[in-house]
Amino acid sequence: MGIFDIFKKKGKKNKNNFNAQKQSINKKRVEEKINYLNIYYHDYSLEEGIDGNNPQKVTQDSALEYFKKLSNNRDNFIGFTDNKNKSIQFAQEEEGKWLVDIPNPPGFINYQQYADFNECIGIIKTIFQMEKVIEFPKMVKVNIMEETLDDVL
Repeated sequence: MGIFDIFKKKGKKNKNNFNAQKQSINKKRVEEKINYLNIYYHDYSLEEGIDGNNPQKVTQDSALEYFKKLSNNRDNFIGFTDNKNKSIQFAQEEEGKWLVDIPNPPGFINYQQYADFNECIGIIKTIFQMEKVIEFPKMVKVNIMEETLDDVL
C-alpha cells in the first residue's frame, strides 16, 4: 500500500464520518422541532392577559409557564389556537378544577370536559406535539346555548 492509497482510505473514512455526523445533526433537528400555537389568556387577579383577538405565537414551554402562573381565581382562562383557527380553552371553575372547552361556532355545540391541573398539562403538551387542537376521549358534546357540562354529565 502506497502513500496515495493511505490518503484515499483516510479521505473516504473522513467523508463517511462527515456524512454520519450530518445525518445525526439532521435527525436531532427533526427531534427538536419546535412547535408553535397561538395563545390568549386573562388572569383577573393580576388584571393581565393577551387578547383573544390578537393572540401571540408561543412554544410549548412558554404555554406551560403561562398556564402554571395563572393565579387560583375562578374564571381565569387560557386558550390556544392552531393554524386552522380551531381553539381550546381552559377556564378555572374552582381550585383544581378546570373546564376544558373546544368552541364550535356558529351552533356552539362544543366539546367539553372537566380536568385537574395535571390533566390540563397533558392536554396542552398533546396539542403542542400535534400542532393542532383535537377532541380528547373524556370530552362530551354540550349545546352551550341550552345546557352546561354539568347538565350533560
